[in-house]
Parts: sequence; structure tokens; C-alpha cells
Amino acid sequence: MDRILLEGLECMARIGVLDEERAARQTLWIDLELAADLSPSAASEDPNKAVDYAKAYDLVLKLAEEK
Repeated sequence: MDRILLEGLECMARIGVLDEERAARQTLWIDLELAADLSPSAASEDPNKAVDYAKAYDLVLKLAEEK
């Protein structure tokens, strides 16, 4: 299994246990490791077989900022 690292994703999110902690957004930095089989994209010149890590980046930031 191959891996793709997305490091230092920065977002603003409400985190914490207490209401006071969650009252204001705080800066978070996220490191993300994606496991994927990259052999189909490596064996092909078809960009549709590549992992779209920009979508993963957008999804992680959206989840962190909304949840």
C-alpha cells in the first residue's frame, strides 16, 4: 500500500471540552496520511486514475471547520 502525506493543513475550528473553549474558533494544523494503491496511476498516463488529494484536503478542512 502506498501513502500520500498532506502535512500542515491549517484551518479554524471550534475545539475543546468546555463551552468557553468552544466559544471561539482556534487554529488547527492537521497532518493527514492517505493509504492508497497508486500502481494503476503509475502504470497509466490517465490522470483519472490518480488519487485526487486536493479533494481529500478540501474534505478534511470542511469536516474540521464544520464539526
